[in-house]
Amino acid sequence: MNLGQMLREETTSPIEPEVLTPEQHADRTGRVRSAQPEVRLMLAVLDEAIATYLRCAVEAGAHRRVLLAEVERWFGSTDTDWPYSFANICDVLGLDADGLRRGLAAWRERQAPRGRAAARPRLREVLSGRRRMAQR
Repeated sequence: MNLGQMLREETTSPIEPEVLTPEQHADRTGRVRSAQPEVRLMLAVLDEAIATYLRCAVEAGAHRRVLLAEVERWFGSTDTDWPYSFANICDVLGLDADGLRRGLAAWRERQAPRGRAAARPRLREVLSGRRRMAQR
């Protein structure tokens, strides 16, 4: 068999399509994983925890203190057994859990002298530091 015959045989063989899962397609096209429902839910859980922390850290009341203690325990936990633990959520979202803890603690310290509830920054602002820069 000569080279010409080999090339003709290769080009006449059927081509089988490559099967991709939606996740593989997203990885190849660069789509963000946040489109997945589980990731959106994790982001919502984190957003609610931060909102609770920001609201309860500066407002008085027994119920607020209970909520604050609960959310502080959640932020402080390094448990990875539960899918919606703070450590797992940060890992999935690509966030630095320790950095977020430090940022929230620093925010609370800045609020303490004011003795009043501050405007709630958006999650993206807290994570990116834009709110901090805008206040300067």
